[in-house]
Amino acid sequence: MSAPAHSEPVRVYADYTVSLAGLPVGYLNFATEINGRDYRLEGSLRPSIFAGLFASIEGAADASGRIGDTSFRAAAFSAVYSTGSKAQRIEIDFDDGDVTATRHEPAKRPRKGDWVPLKPTDLKAVLDPMSGMMVPAGASVCPRSLPVFDGDTRVTLHLRPQGRRPFITEGFKGDVVVCSIRFEPVAGYRKSSSAIAYLRKLEDMEVWYAESEAGGFLAPVYVHVQTEVGQVRVYATRFGIRP
Repeated sequence: MSAPAHSEPVRVYADYTVSLAGLPVGYLNFATEINGRDYRLEGSLRPSIFAGLFASIEGAADASGRIGDTSFRAAAFSAVYSTGSKAQRIEIDFDDGDVTATRHEPAKRPRKGDWVPLKPTDLKAVLDPMSGMMVPAGASVCPRSLPVFDGDTRVTLHLRPQGRRPFITEGFKGDVVVCSIRFEPVAGYRKSSSAIAYLRKLEDMEVWYAESEAGGFLAPVYVHVQTEVGQVRVYATRFGIRP
């Protein structure tokens, strides 16, 4: 089943709290606009008052493209984010899932040593990190494998079914699809990275998907990942159309 055609654009809003070791460290806000088979995603991240206890990151991202039968395919993705006084911008252009251009500001320096370089085949039939987490209504949520490229690193996220659970938040009440996540690095990372090695071994990552009937898609409403400094939870405080 493909995404439904709408006579006029529909906007679905999702707000999330990000917690680390039980403390709220950030807030995510997303708006998804569906216009027929075209879509646009806009997201922002802002830190909480507790973010200074950990690494504080803020930024914004957007993606736009077409909805296929099984995935959201971006034509363009951009993100700007800052960590302290350092700001970076990434832009990616796609053609039917293939990366045609990637731009960084400031420009990236050549990587040496144990860096795993990106090959042309690594940038074929990939998803951006925002659109990749969206699922058209009627498509399989899990099992599925998501080939994601964020402008630097190419990874594959393997989702496996873990059943269904009830979930309630503002704008949504019902059952959600629960998937486990296995992280597989492909290219664009250092072999000696302790963070990559840690994520590779994790076996208890989960993502929960809720369906927006108005938008004709499913999106994450809960994610948890155990990190070296504590458990990260991302949970939706709102998911739906604002009155």
